[in-house]
Amino acid sequence: MKVVFIFNFYNSFKHIIKNNKLSIIGNVTLIKIIKKISIKNKVRVYLIEKNKDSKLNQIIKTKIDNIEFLVIPFKKKFILQNFILLFKEFYFGSIKTFYIDRGNIYFAYIIKIFTKNNVIIRILGITKAIEDSLAGNNVLNYFNRIIWRKKYDLIINSNDGSNYKNFCINKMSIKNKYLTLNQSIDKFQKIKKKRKKFHIMLCDNFSSIYKNFHKVLRTLKFIEPQIKKKLKLIFIYSNEDEKNEIKKNTISFNDVNLIPRQSNQNLLKQKFNCDALITFNSMGYLSNNILESIYCNNWIITPLYSKLANNIPKELNKYFIFLKKDNLKIEINKKIRILMKKNKKININNIFSNLNKIEKEYKLLRSMKLIK
Repeated sequence: MKVVFIFNFYNSFKHIIKNNKLSIIGNVTLIKIIKKISIKNKVRVYLIEKNKDSKLNQIIKTKIDNIEFLVIPFKKKFILQNFILLFKEFYFGSIKTFYIDRGNIYFAYIIKIFTKNNVIIRILGITKAIEDSLAGNNVLNYFNRIIWRKKYDLIINSNDGSNYKNFCINKMSIKNKYLTLNQSIDKFQKIKKKRKKFHIMLCDNFSSIYKNFHKVLRTLKFIEPQIKKKLKLIFIYSNEDEKNEIKKNTISFNDVNLIPRQSNQNLLKQKFNCDALITFNSMGYLSNNILESIYCNNWIITPLYSKLANNIPKELNKYFIFLKKDNLKIEINKKIRILMKKNKKININNIFSNLNKIEKEYKLLRSMKLIK
């Protein structure tokens, strides 16, 4: 069977295309499920580049591990060319399964309305932008409500701590079949070393507006000089622009380590050698980044988003150090000072492995005959 993936051009895929290698980095589960599906199915992956500042001015085609990748620039002068390319994919050939992310749900709707193809939608958390796009009374809001209410073959949710449950109940079709996947990690064994300084990591996907990259950098500037001397900051960056921005905003710290984004296993080892994670992720508190950090014995320092805090399981609550948003200057110093004096041991047994997560999804897709 032919399985066609349509995703935004995420950083993890940019790394794959740049190095011409199916690296397990960033969107780990997504990459692994593509690889597993490709063993028995013909797989093609369309990557839609929507960044207006992107210099990409032509379609990139490449084949990696027997998987076809096409990177498509989403610019006005390419609309007709891209439409023809996708039109051929949608309408010609035998019945296919389309596996589409939330950012390209318009394609999912067109496919279900005009073809007999199967459509899977993967929702990597419900953003405020999605909720707002359905809330108004203009023509576009009305059209968006129709698109999201359409019946699709399968909706896959990531349990990232966002309000996806209420969204699915109130905004999507009750006829849909749903699969919810808990966030997961690849476990490893390592002895944690004692350190003189308090190590804090920052490793979100900083290109996402929901990770509030610039707000994090501004908040770090509030840390008092006597505390800065006792800290080591570890940043995982994705590109040179991020690296330069971090350097410019952390000049007052005397111990900053900047590390380019790497494989998931290497990232876990970096986290294991830290004491805390700072994240301003406003989408949810159960992202892979956060759960990995908890598993690696780290505190989670984060602003308090009241609605999202209600989605945290009780057994994980004690690992979160919440900052009151109305006074981050005082809060960041107060909380770090307390944490540097604390000592704790965490024992996490309830985080699913990536292998379990992938097998669960793969078996369901096969049972529904969406893949071979």
